[in-house]
Formats: sequence, C-alpha cells, structure tokens
Amino acid sequence: MKIIIVTVAILIVVGIIAYSSSKSKKDKAEAMVSQSGALKTLEESISYIASNFKNSEETLLIADSMNDDFGVNMTLIMDRLLKMGYAPDGFEQREGFRIYKYKKSPLLKPSSH
Repeated sequence: MKIIIVTVAILIVVGIIAYSSSKSKKDKAEAMVSQSGALKTLEESISYIASNFKNSEETLLIADSMNDDFGVNMTLIMDRLLKMGYAPDGFEQREGFRIYKYKKSPLLKPSSH
C-alpha cells in the first residue's frame, strides 16, 4: 500500500513539474513572438504583405501558431506571394516564430488577380 501511495505521489509531482515547465516554455515563446512583431493571424499576414512587400527581397515573421497541421495558412500566404512574383528563399526558426525569406523571381510574373 505504501508503495502505491509513494508512486502516485511521485507521478503527481512529476506531472506538476512537467506542466509548469511546458507552461513556462509556452509563455517564453509567446513573449518572443510579441517582441519580434511576428504575425499571428492569416488576415494580419495578408494585410502586411499587401502593404509592405515592395522590394526585390522581403522577409515575413510568422508566429509558430500560424503553422497549422495541414499548412493551410502558409499555403494561402504563399499563393498571394506567388501572384505578386515572390519565390521562397528559405527560413530561419526562432523561438516562437519563423523568419521566412522571399525574393522576386524573373520566372514569376505578378498577377492582377
């Protein structure tokens, strides 16, 4: 009986430590996203692109929360960028966000759609 009680107590303590550790990491990542200015919604991203993408090389800071399991958000963003004549040029992973890089491509003609 004592072994069961001790085992349950240990599992509870380990669970509490794991929860607080993951919460701490999540809080830190959210703070990094806020400080970086990373975009957190699809609407915010599309608006930013429309207003700011003017040069031959551009970057886009996207919060990790935008990278959904199916890639729908990034597909919609990439569709917009391809129509504007931009091609992917890599990315850097940071804590809580990614920095996506794009270049104007002579192979892509900007679309009016």
